[in-house]
Amino acid sequence: MRKYNIILLFVVILVCDSGRMHGQNDLQKWKLVFEDDFNLPYSSPPDTSKWKACQREPYLWARWINNNKDNVEVRRGHLVCRAIPNYNLLQDTAIMMTSAIRTKDKFALTYGKVEVRLRTNSNPGNFPAAWLLPVSVGNPFRYGEIDIFESFGGDGQAYQTIHSHRSQILGKQKPTSVSKAINLTQWHIYGAIWTPKSISFTLDGEVTAVYNKSTDQRILDEGQWTFDRPYYLILNQSVGNSKWNTPNTKSIYETQIDWVRMYQAQ
Repeated sequence: MRKYNIILLFVVILVCDSGRMHGQNDLQKWKLVFEDDFNLPYSSPPDTSKWKACQREPYLWARWINNNKDNVEVRRGHLVCRAIPNYNLLQDTAIMMTSAIRTKDKFALTYGKVEVRLRTNSNPGNFPAAWLLPVSVGNPFRYGEIDIFESFGGDGQAYQTIHSHRSQILGKQKPTSVSKAINLTQWHIYGAIWTPKSISFTLDGEVTAVYNKSTDQRILDEGQWTFDRPYYLILNQSVGNSKWNTPNTKSIYETQIDWVRMYQAQ
């Protein structure tokens, strides 16, 4: 999500034997440590004990963040995140108003299972995501990102991607990514199972891909595995730009989140 060159996410590196891995994960017992079912009164903002607003930043996903009531609210038990046209350019020069919330400073997880049940539209230019970033950037700086779900416009694909320091900053490997053709307008459960040695992505309970910690110390020193620290969750609704995944800036983009659940292994 961070860099402008988002097209790199389209590379599919590794798809595992989903049936075999799903059986192994079924044996793991999990303790629920964070949950939000968004059961709040109609048109409420997200629960501030669990979420805080992301700030506008000069990145593609964050450049137009606004987070007012028209952009993010609870409706009928769902969190609704929108990107909407900005009709007051004299007050704010952002072409659209987008939404992004996070659990930073509220809740973070080191290893465990994260699941998000959501649906979105397939309009050209759509760019929603549910993803994890580290609470601390590290000293020395080490980038790491776990994209549990992303979609890009109307291609009908759900993407799940790992960015390590080695791939994102040093450019020494392509992101490890998997995509699957599904109906994005229907409800699906997107997840990640994260251990000290691997990160597995899931879609509706089936494992779609596995990213393993390298056993080569040279590769580790370059930052191939930067996931032994607390991470927080981001939910956002953004759009592409004129160079990639071009949006209709007069249209409305919307993603609905039914629930979020995070677990730790027992």
